[in-house]
Amino acid sequence: MKKRGESELWLDYYAKYQFIEYYRKRVEELELVQKKLLRALIEQTEKKENPNKLLINQLSKTIGKNSKVLSEFGMALPLLSRIKSLITIKYDAEKNNNNNNDVDNEDL
Repeated sequence: MKKRGESELWLDYYAKYQFIEYYRKRVEELELVQKKLLRALIEQTEKKENPNKLLINQLSKTIGKNSKVLSEFGMALPLLSRIKSLITIKYDAEKNNNNNNDVDNEDL
C-alpha cells in the first residue's frame, strides 16, 4: 500500500511540474514574439522615407492583442493553480474517507 501512495505522490508532482512548465514555455514564446513585433514597429516608425503606415497599424494591433494574451496568461496561472490545489484537496479528502472506511471495516 505504501508504494501506491508514493506513486500517487510522484504522479501528482510530475503533473504539477508539467502543468507549470507548459505555461512557462508559452509565456516565454509570447514574450519573444512581443519583442520581435516591437522591434519591427520601431524600425518602421523610425524610417525617414516612406514608413509603411499599413504595416505600422497592423503591428500596433498585433502587439495589443499579444499584450492581452500575455496578461490573460498572467491571470490564468494563479487561477489554474488554485483550481488544481482544490482538486488535490478534494482528492485527498476522498482518499482519507476511503482509508477511514477501510479501517472501520477491518475492525469489524
